Amino acid sequence: NVEWVHFLSAGVDRLWDMDVAWSKYRLSKSVGVHAATITEYVLGAILYTLKGFGTFARQQHHHTWKRFWLDECAGKTLGIIGLGTIGTRLAPLAKSLGMRVVGTVTTPREIPDVDEVHASADLDSVLRQSDFVVVLVPLTPDTHGLIGRQALRQMKETAWLINVARGGVIREDELVAALREGSIGGAVLDVFEEEPLSEASPLWDFENVLITPHVAGTTQHYLSRALRVFAENHVSVQKQDALVTPVSVEKGY
Repeated sequence: NVEWVHFLSAGVDRLWDMDVAWSKYRLSKSVGVHAATITEYVLGAILYTLKGFGTFARQQHHHTWKRFWLDECAGKTLGIIGLGTIGTRLAPLAKSLGMRVVGTVTTPREIPDVDEVHASADLDSVLRQSDFVVVLVPLTPDTHGLIGRQALRQMKETAWLINVARGGVIREDELVAALREGSIGGAVLDVFEEEPLSEASPLWDFENVLITPHVAGTTQHYLSRALRVFAENHVSVQKQDALVTPVSVEKGY
């Protein structure tokens, strides 16, 4: 007698591998629960890079005192691939640090604090001008392998790639090749094609790569926020017979 299924996660890409006829149900997801934490993670990743924290951590380990010039956010361009709930929250905070913000969205429209909004098909325009590229798109057949050799070649040699979406959006072998060639500045990676990341992965050994174990969206407040989204959907169903955060079986997210 189940008619509606609510998911405590915001991403639902793993559902389609289950042997369930999801089209029979009304589906909703916990959109927004990650917005604050992932936004903070991305800003932390940017500052980690510009302020040399990785280098300083290695120097401390070797008791080395070596100064060098640090960089700043002002004047840098942040490219947001997927201007959804998280991307639109990230944009004004990046602007407050003096960054220029560009990004892609399925349906182009004016978005507050985003200097240029491009259609998803115009990805290259965003990649070419960005100093930091953050991946926020859901994993679907259209986005699987979206960031591969061709996309990476469009990035600046000094640009950093930040992935807090799904590992499958990036072709890891082609990212490894780009890092070895020095064709991008580096990467901060929280998600991977296979998790845990294999101990044999070359990604572990790059000094210009920061690896975290799929924690960007975690917070002690996660469950309470997810249940709040469920409650909002429940009220909306009761009053208007409509879901607030629906899942589209056709679109895959």
